[in-house]
Amino acid sequence: MGKHIDFGFRLPVSGPLATPASLRRVAARGEELGFDTLWVHDYIIWTTQLDRTHISCSSWEVIEAAGEDAPPLFLESLTNLSFVAALTTRARIGVAVLCLPFRNPIVAAKQIANVDVLSEGRLVLGVGVGAQKSTHNVDFEVLGIPRKDKYIRTKEYLRVMQEL
Repeated sequence: MGKHIDFGFRLPVSGPLATPASLRRVAARGEELGFDTLWVHDYIIWTTQLDRTHISCSSWEVIEAAGEDAPPLFLESLTNLSFVAALTTRARIGVAVLCLPFRNPIVAAKQIANVDVLSEGRLVLGVGVGAQKSTHNVDFEVLGIPRKDKYIRTKEYLRVMQEL
């Protein structure tokens, strides 16, 4: 017998579709259709340039319809998952991926554990080191975190979080 292949999709957490109503509708419909996992992605700093070029949760048509003056919008990943946990009962919920070097590991561990409890064990956590500067990501610079330390910082934060 073959392995089960899970299917999931990314929720609308950035751009013009990032609204509570959209999250409610899309999460409920995804679960109703039998998707296994509902995903969010993670940025702290979301610029106009990222909003216009990073088609993560939308389409060119939606972005163009919103117009040039639409403010950049990106909903925070862990609070999104808490919201989605309350809207769903079966589908796993996940972050693809949580940029760990941007967060205090003690606070992040508490938040992650809390989302897992609120979702009754349905949390899937992907962890990353943050995007390269060439992708127009400015989180490191705005948060005052040295990019050169991101691998060491991530490894240490994971160790701390697992210990907690």
